[in-house]
Amino acid sequence: MNEQPSGEATSQSGEGVAQGATNEQPGDVAGAAGSTGLYLALTMLTAAAGLAVEIVAGRMIAPYLGMSLYTWTAIIAVVLAGFSLGHWWGGAIAGWPSHKAARAVGWALLAAAITTAASLVLIRLVAGPVIAAGFGPVPTILVITTLLFFAPSLFVGIPSPVLTKLAIDARPADTARTLGRFYAAGAFGSILGTLLAGYVLIAWLGTVRSLVALSLLYLGMAATLFWHAQQRRSTSLVPPAAAVLLAVALLLPSGLMTAAFRSNCTVESQYYCIRIDDMSQSLGTDARVMVLDHLAHGINVRAEPTALVSPYVVMQNALVETHLPGGGAGMRAFFVGGGA
Repeated sequence: MNEQPSGEATSQSGEGVAQGATNEQPGDVAGAAGSTGLYLALTMLTAAAGLAVEIVAGRMIAPYLGMSLYTWTAIIAVVLAGFSLGHWWGGAIAGWPSHKAARAVGWALLAAAITTAASLVLIRLVAGPVIAAGFGPVPTILVITTLLFFAPSLFVGIPSPVLTKLAIDARPADTARTLGRFYAAGAFGSILGTLLAGYVLIAWLGTVRSLVALSLLYLGMAATLFWHAQQRRSTSLVPPAAAVLLAVALLLPSGLMTAAFRSNCTVESQYYCIRIDDMSQSLGTDARVMVLDHLAHGINVRAEPTALVSPYVVMQNALVETHLPGGGAGMRAFFVGGGA
């Protein structure tokens, strides 16, 4: 009889522990679900932004290097190399305590924002010297692409493994489904970013504004993570805010000095960067040339519209005069377009 009350006490104690665990569970699940949803959305958005930058990169370097198999091969290789190293780095960060890992992702996204915006300035500074160095087509394309887009791809590759690990830690009982969701979110984001950049952003905003918009998206995601980390554990927001102000203080003057925030296209269509350049000094008379990306497609001499300037056009005219009866006398041709 003396043992029975002890057994009842033990049973009641066990029930109390179980009830305590049950009472904590709804709050934990709600917090975990909220964090997981945030991490999932950020994973999708970082993947979308990373691929959008890749697509915009092709248009950005086209006025300097053209748009060919070589340029796209270099862009894809450099961006994937950045993603790969970023994922590896993110895997190392994922082992940190959760609050430190979340802040590290915030810093990575802040760095992605800064380096993406800085590419607008860098291309004005490095493209000319690298092209003039005479490395050859492939090395030139690889060097310029690496200087411009490796760093943004590296930093945007960091968040995915870290955010996935944070979501798993938040709900360890749901590890398998969490992995599937995050892989799917990354793939869907990549598709979304590719389609938006190719069909909407460039046609609507142009290259410069698209990269500025993507930089602001990175900045917004970084701010969200810093705020989220600050809510969960009291941490200072001063260092990231100071980093943003310093970046603006450096990028804004250099961007204005190099005209980095102004498109170098007269018109940026869905297909080409179209420029109308003055050739008066080269030809000694008032003349203009239409350039699509980096190739001249039409030259017009104002005082003599029928004048042929491009060597291949002169050769075509000579072939007509040689092979047609009477040297093509009396034959007339009218060309529509050319744009110059």
